[in-house]
Amino acid sequence: MPRTAGSRNHDYETSRQALARALAPALLDTSGEPNTLKGLAGVAGVSVPTLRHYFGDRDGVFSAVLAVIRGDSAPYLERLARPSDADPDVLLPDLLVETTVVWRRYGLGRLFAGGLALGLEHDTRGPSFVEDLLEPFLQAVERLLDELIAAGRLPAADTRAAALSLLGPVVLALLHQDNLGGVRCRPLDVAAYARAHARIVLAGLRAAGAGGATQ
Repeated sequence: MPRTAGSRNHDYETSRQALARALAPALLDTSGEPNTLKGLAGVAGVSVPTLRHYFGDRDGVFSAVLAVIRGDSAPYLERLARPSDADPDVLLPDLLVETTVVWRRYGLGRLFAGGLALGLEHDTRGPSFVEDLLEPFLQAVERLLDELIAAGRLPAADTRAAALSLLGPVVLALLHQDNLGGVRCRPLDVAAYARAHARIVLAGLRAAGAGGATQ
């Protein structure tokens, strides 16, 4: 029996995710002009109507790509939130250094820069970037800090603010150096900076905790 017009194949979601995964490098490529839906169809080896069937438009492709990235990164983020080493003086500097490694060696920087470029000041792509790429990473660090606080390894703190304080400057440094070419005009050893920055944040958290304990 022929399929009713507009209905979905039984493997619709599997095919949609496979297409989104295949389209991620082209969609988030920051080396040239953003790809059109026609260009993306060419990359995937399918027709524009096929892309419209699965995603609607280019913004739908963007949301689907970020959702796939979120799913693929979930095991890593879960491990990040539940480390084997409970010493924050080792754990937090190592976390920030590992972020620089993942950014550079495994393509996180390209994904982040591409998603940021497409998402800024856009009503749907911006929230997709926040919900599927930025917030999962921040929330994993928040859960990590919650674990350290619950174990008595750190004083009580606003873990959302602490996660932003930890990650924000390092992400900015990576964007400055790698994605915006700042390495050519003002180079920075980002890994060394990350370790120093982690120590500063830890000192601030402990000072704030000690101040609260004496009040």
